[in-house]
Order: sequence, then structure tokens, then C-alpha cells
Amino acid sequence: MNSILATELFQKGMTAGQQGRQDQAADFFMKAAEQNSTDPAFLMKVGEILENMQKPNMAANIYNNLIKINPQGVAGYLGFGRVLAQLGNYKSAISCFEHANKLQPGEKTTYARLCKVYWAAGENEKGIAAIKEAFRLGIAPEFYYYYLADHYEKNNRLEELGELLKKGLSVCPEDHSMLILSGAYYFRQGDTQKALENLLKVKVNTENYGLNLRLYFELGRVYDKLGKYQEAFDSYTLGNKFSKAAAQLKQKSTEKGRKFIKNIEGMNFTGWDKVTADTLEGPENNPIFLVGFPRSGTTLLNRILDSHKDIECVEEERLLFATKSVVTTKYGGYFHALKDLSSEQLNELRDHYLERAKKFKKSGKGIYLVDKFPLYVVEIPFIKKIFPQSKIILALRHPCACTLSCFMQNFDLNQAMLNFLNLDDTTSYYAEIMSHWVLFRKELDFDYYPFLYEKLVKDPEKEIRKLVSYLELDWDPDIMNFTQKAKAKGRIKTPSYYQVVKPIYQDSTDRWRNYEKQLAPYLDRLKPFCDAFGYPI
Repeated sequence: MNSILATELFQKGMTAGQQGRQDQAADFFMKAAEQNSTDPAFLMKVGEILENMQKPNMAANIYNNLIKINPQGVAGYLGFGRVLAQLGNYKSAISCFEHANKLQPGEKTTYARLCKVYWAAGENEKGIAAIKEAFRLGIAPEFYYYYLADHYEKNNRLEELGELLKKGLSVCPEDHSMLILSGAYYFRQGDTQKALENLLKVKVNTENYGLNLRLYFELGRVYDKLGKYQEAFDSYTLGNKFSKAAAQLKQKSTEKGRKFIKNIEGMNFTGWDKVTADTLEGPENNPIFLVGFPRSGTTLLNRILDSHKDIECVEEERLLFATKSVVTTKYGGYFHALKDLSSEQLNELRDHYLERAKKFKKSGKGIYLVDKFPLYVVEIPFIKKIFPQSKIILALRHPCACTLSCFMQNFDLNQAMLNFLNLDDTTSYYAEIMSHWVLFRKELDFDYYPFLYEKLVKDPEKEIRKLVSYLELDWDPDIMNFTQKAKAKGRIKTPSYYQVVKPIYQDSTDRWRNYEKQLAPYLDRLKPFCDAFGYPI
């Protein structure tokens, strides 16, 4: 151990970080920690820096060592819990926070972390109990009202939300976050005017991007419902402006995603299906893939299918992407390496997917898995290679309605969703993605079923029966009770969470025509896909 060398390495790490050499900086910090591994304060400092640098695995190692040398210190458990939660290891994160709470009962930060990780792990009632306990102990700050109210709203617990909003607004009547949630609550209750009154009480803070983007997306919904379409469009535009500002990485991320799409465009699919993985017997070994462009009705369809006794749906868990990473690391890179893989290698990829899928399935033998992820639409050749007999459901919606809806959504921004911050990017991204579907239909032979959103809302039972027949399943009357089952299921991860718990409605099928003026510059871009999918323009 050498504390002087540790200090030198630490300073080198700080210099490298300031110069933008993040990976080199992280290496210096790790080496510094090795040279001063018995100093809790030093390790805590290094752990926090690595955490802020978005190096959760490295930070986890530091915090784990900190706990070993100082098992009675709360800070190590809180740090370790934070990064474990970032890595998706919620069970271990919960253990860390619960242990921290035992060491130092009544700490506000611990309760806040506990409730969030409980919810992330799907343990909703424990998360609610943690916040209520903080209120009981008198240690809950005012923003805990927002934590709990936001959770109620996103889990469609409107009765509890209404009661909490009354209490919260009586304590903090000018809290902007609570006023926005109040607007969302009244909108969902059908009192659009009351919703607008609450939203207009919020004073815009140009530095609080997250608050502003939610405010403007809520205002957009309300103005749209009131028939004030220009005000609605302006609100959505402002919401996307703040969403872009919050991300601060639009160009880098979207270029990365589009580079992958360009790689597919250069692919030769001649003889693609000559070598595939072997097909295994049993529904549990032949997943059904639900694909389509975002906002094409995939979440609604997912909830419908999940209500069938012989189907279990996995919603946007990115199962296929984990298997893609094997191709990248083991076979020289995704996508082009796929063409030269043997049946044995493809069997390995198939088995990798099925093994990971077991972690998300509650049911076993005889139950079909529906893997829903809209942008799997560009992964059809991969699916064809490892599951040649799998059925594919393509969710379709009028391209104008679909792209407008994407622009109007307050998405959690990621590489794909960053394309939806203006109509130009949104329609361009739609054309890029769906042109691949058109290409794959031309070049590859695969089994698929086009499911049109507009037909579903017009005659739900007729269209659902046709889909069940395509899947070669018996009719299950419970499938028509999907609204009740969606409510019982709890948190829905997509922006459609408040819509799929309502009866099917036709309001949104032609809503895009209220915005024809704003869509006009992009109609030529969308027309080929309207023609391809049978939609008038």
C-alpha cells in the first residue's frame, strides 16, 4: 500500500478526465484505489467519481471493497446499492439498502432509494410501504408526495392518486410537479378544463428540463382533446425541445443507430435461409415475435395476447439483443457474420436466447412466449436464422398517425427514441425502419401476420379471433377481458400505460388529419409506405 502513489494516480485520473480521456481516467482511479485500499474516505471518493463517470461495474468493485473494510458504514451500502440498481441487479440492491436502513434507521436517503428500487424490481407494495413509513416517522420531505403520486399515476391507481393529490397539494399547493400530476389526473378523469387550469398554474423553469417536458406533453394532450390543434402542436414541439436538451447526446446516439441500419442495407440475402438453427418441438421453444414501428399498437396487442391462457408475453426486455451480443463478441460482429454461421453455431445462439427467456417466463411447458419489441422489425433476418419456424406479428397503423403519435409522446430517451423530437426526424426514421420490412418481405420467405390497428378498434373481437386462429390456438373468452387484466398487472413500461387500461376507442385513428398542415412537408416521404400497407393519404 502506498498512499503517496495513490494520490499521484488519483491526480492523473482527474487530469485525464478533464481532458476527456474517460477510460484512461477510470483506469487511474482503479489503480489509485488499489494503492490505498484501506482508507474508507478515499475509496468512497473514488467510488462516487466512477459512478458519476457512468462506470457502474468499476464503482461496484470499489463500494464492495469499502463494505469489506468498513462493514458498519452506511455510505458503502448506499453506493453499492445505487450501482447494483443501475446494473439491473435489483435483488442485491434491495439487500444493500435494507442493510443500510438497519445500520442507520430513519435516514431519508435510504427510504428514497428503497422505494425506487422496490418499484424497479416490481415489488410495488413494498415501495409504497417504504414511503408511507417515511411519512409515519416524520422524515418524508415534500417531494415524497410526488414520488408516490407519480407511481400511482403510472400504475393506473387513480383513486389512490386522487386522495394523495388532495393531501399533497394541501401541504405544498404551488408544487409544480404535483400540479402537473394533478393535470394528468383530471385529464384521465375526463375533466379536461380542470386539467388545463392546473397545468396553467405551473411556472416554467427553463433550467428544469424534466419538469418542462412533462408539462408541455400534458398540455399537448389537453389542447388536443379540446380541439385546439395549433396550441397542442406547439406544446408538443416545446416538450420535445426540452426533451432534446435533457438528453444532450442526440447526434451521437442517432448516428450510431442509423449506422447499423445502413449496414443491413448493404447485405446480400441470397441463400439466407439455406442454413438455420434446428427447430425444437414445443410451444415454449418457438417464441412469437411482435414487431412494428413504435406507437403502432404493439402495447395494446401485447396486453390482448397476454390475456390468453396459452400465451405469456414479455414486454420490451430486449431478449434478442443479448443474443446479438454473442454474435458480436464471438463471431466477428453483427450483422454480416450471421450469413456464414453453421447450424451448430446457430443452435448455440437459439439456446442462448431460450435460456435467457426462462428468466422472464413464469409459465413452462406448453405456453407460447410472445416477445414484444417494436424495433425487432429490423431484426427479421436474425430471427429467421435462429427461429426459422417462429411466427411474426407485424403491428401496423397509418404511417401518418403512427409518426405523429411518436412525436407527441414523452418517451424516456434512448438511441431510438431520440429520433422523435421533431417531425422531420420522426418521418425519416419511420421511412428507414419500414423500408427494411419492405426489403425483407422481398428477399426472405417468412411467416407473418399483418395486424392493423384501425381494424382492431373497429371490430375488436373479429380481429382478435382471426389472430388467435393464425397462431393456431383455441379461442379463450378471457382474451376479451384484457383491460381488467392490464389493470391487475400493474406497471406498464411504455407510454401507452394509461391507454391500454381503457376500453378500445376509435378517437385516435384519424386524429392525424387534425395536423395535416404540420404533416404536409413529410407526406411524400410517407406515401410509399401508405401505398405498401394499403392506407389512403
